[in-house]
Amino acid sequence: MPLARLFGSLRSRRRAHDPTQRWSGPPDATPIHTLLDQRGVPWRLTAADLVQRFGETDGRVEIPTAQPFLPGLVRPLSAALDPHAPRDRPATAFSALVRRGGDPAGDLRLTADEVSLYLGRVRIHRSGRAATALWRFGAASLELVATPDGCRVDIRLSD
Repeated sequence: MPLARLFGSLRSRRRAHDPTQRWSGPPDATPIHTLLDQRGVPWRLTAADLVQRFGETDGRVEIPTAQPFLPGLVRPLSAALDPHAPRDRPATAFSALVRRGGDPAGDLRLTADEVSLYLGRVRIHRSGRAATALWRFGAASLELVATPDGCRVDIRLSD
């Protein structure tokens, strides 16, 4: 009998994240919020404070962090600023682009492996050449989307 079968595998014991499961914790203390904190993303700052600290270009604020938000990041994580939203509230949408090779689906898989270390294993959904992965904890979500440019990372902190 193989040792892995006898002792079990950590990977097989950890169930895949189910984005349909209801989040029972505080809405601003999800694993996604914890990941942002660990990576040095100042998500609690108001949109006005983000603009003052980092500047704004075309309705976006690029947020440099001490360490890259994710391996293979093409440019810093950025916050999208809704022109109709009050600037005295925190930004609720962030995005990034990861490129780790020439294959967007491969970029998504490698990025999903990294994010899974923090948010739990995820199912990668494939349809033809498209691939996506989604983690959801209440209103907070982190989605990976394979695009021709690489793997797009979309984070939403509220609906």
